[in-house]
Order: sequence, then structure tokens, then C-alpha cells
Amino acid sequence: MKYAAFLLGINLGTRSVKMAYLKQLMESQGYKDVKTVVASGNVIFDGAKQKPEQIAKKLEAAYEKHFGFKIGVIVRTMGDMEEIIKADPFKKVKVTPNTRRYVLFLSEKPVSLSIPQSKVKEYKVLKVTPTEVYSVLEISRDVKTPDIMKALDVSYGKKTTVRNWNTVVK
Repeated sequence: MKYAAFLLGINLGTRSVKMAYLKQLMESQGYKDVKTVVASGNVIFDGAKQKPEQIAKKLEAAYEKHFGFKIGVIVRTMGDMEEIIKADPFKKVKVTPNTRRYVLFLSEKPVSLSIPQSKVKEYKVLKVTPTEVYSVLEISRDVKTPDIMKALDVSYGKKTTVRNWNTVVK
């Protein structure tokens, strides 16, 4: 079965993980056809049919043992990813050079599926599901991506990871 794994918070400061090492480690854990996508911790691989949460726990333990620090992991089946892409929650968004479309992957179902109102007019949550949050940001001098990421951590918890829509489609 094919899966996608998203690693949380790697290649930030001292938490450096080379994608070649990540690929080798995945293969040593028995996964096949391992491919990394962008150097921010996205891995596509084949493995035996398991619950994504079980794979995530196994990978977190292997990464901590190998790299010496905790790395959170969120796993989705490629079927889940294909459904996300097919649904295209951003199809009505007018994209400009300053538009950023984000998918926040959740490790746990959020307390509420209601769409929160943003205090920042440049930022809008489009859709909240039990497993993802889809949002759009128009970057400006006053509002940058890191500001929004901090707000998402407060709303949805620390064990989440955000990916740009372009990366998700890759």
C-alpha cells in the first residue's frame, strides 16, 4: 500500500535531516519505493497495509533513535492524498504572486469543525475536516507565513504540520 509521511519541524535550525539519510532509514524499516519530496520532510513510500497512526508511531521511534531528537510524523494513505487533491478546496481562490494556499495536516480530530474567524484580514480558513484544515494567506509587509503558523498551533495543537498546496500536489 502507498503512503505519504509528513515530518514535523525538520530542517529548522539544528534539527537538520538529510533526505538521503531519511530515505535510507525508511528502507531499513522495511519500506519500499521510498521517495522524498522537497527537503522539508515529505516522504512517499510503499508498505504493508497498516493504520497510518501505527506507521507514524513506528517512524517516530526510529527517527528519534537514529537522529537523536524527536520528530513528529503524520501519515496519510495515498488514497487520502488523491481525495484531497481531487476535491481541490482552493479551486475558487484567485491566486496571485502573494497568495499562499495551505493544508494543515492534523494528528487528531479538532475540537470543533467550525471555521474560525481570523482577526487578520489577509488570512482565511476555507474548510476544516477531521484530518485537515485548508487556508489561504495573502502575504504582505505586515503579515507573513510564520505569524499564521503560530496562530494555527494555538488553534489546532502542536502535533500538526502545514504544507503548501503546491507541495501537496507534487
